[in-house]
Formats: sequence, C-alpha cells, structure tokens
Amino acid sequence: GEIEAKDEKLNNFVHNNHLSADVYDILISENITFANLSQLTEENIDELHRQNKVATGVKNRLWEAVEQYQKLSEFVDDFKLPEHVYDILSADNLRFKDLQHLRTWDINSLCRRHEDKLSVGAGKDLRLAIEEHQSQLLAQMVGNVRESHGKSTDSIVLAVLGNHGVGKTNLLKRYVRGDCDLQSN
Repeated sequence: GEIEAKDEKLNNFVHNNHLSADVYDILISENITFANLSQLTEENIDELHRQNKVATGVKNRLWEAVEQYQKLSEFVDDFKLPEHVYDILSADNLRFKDLQHLRTWDINSLCRRHEDKLSVGAGKDLRLAIEEHQSQLLAQMVGNVRESHGKSTDSIVLAVLGNHGVGKTNLLKRYVRGDCDLQSN
C-alpha cells in the first residue's frame, strides 16, 4: 500500500499544543491541513467535536490552539515578517499571548538561538514587531485605565531613569496593569 505523507507542520502544531495523535488523525480525516488551519472557526471545531466524539476539554484546547495560531499568523502578516518566523516562534513554544510578556533579553536570546534561520534584518524586524505589539497593548491598557477613571483634567508626568536593561519598561508595564504597589516599601 501507499504510505500517506505526514503533514509535519500540522503534526508539530498538535504536539506543541499538547493534543493527542487522535486529534491529528481527526484533522487529517477531515482534510484539515496546517495550510488551512487559519480558516477554521469555533463552529468547525464544535462540528468536529460532535462528529468525532472528541472530549470537551480536548475541543476547548484545540480551539484555543487554533485561535492562538491564527493570531500569531496575523501578527507575522501584519508586521510583514518572513513566514518562517511563525515556525521559529512555535519551535520555542511561543504563542500569541506570550508576546506581550517577552523582555528585550528574551527576544535577543530567541534571535540568537535561531540565527541560522533568521537573518540579522529579520531578527531586528521581529524585535521591533514585538516591541510595537507591546506598545500597542500598553497604549490600550492606558486608554482603558483613563476610560475607567473618567475624563480627568489632572495629569501626572513620570520620568523613569535607569541603565539599559534594568527593567524600566517592565516596571512601567506592571504599574499600568496594577501588578505592583509603588506605595509599599
């Protein structure tokens, strides 16, 4: 008999998201490949759940994994990064939601680990894209904080000074998110 070629990218997607080989087999039997994963909807996955008697927890993990894949793919497309950047991020088990927590050191380390697949220019573009994404999230958080506190004419100017790499940006992010209390010692 003829041996069917395995969709390695789909297999890696299933493995990296801690889904079983059964999920891979179901996706393949439904003609879902890695190439068309971005077109899956929650309704499609609900249908797979009903037809194949997939456990609800597995269905939910599959949808979260597909959603994270779609958002990460959009991130790569929106910032016009090379397609293989998705593979690099996936190889490090990074999902879209992880991008907001990466520090400059993490990004530089990622680029060094994959320098054989990532040109200097693409590494720089990736670094700038992640920083821009984090800036957009920070601006969104600040907007939400302002909205929740009403339109105040009061203002505050905050200057955070320090050497490179000591955590100024992370301190500001934590303060805006309310993760730290600057009043306590």
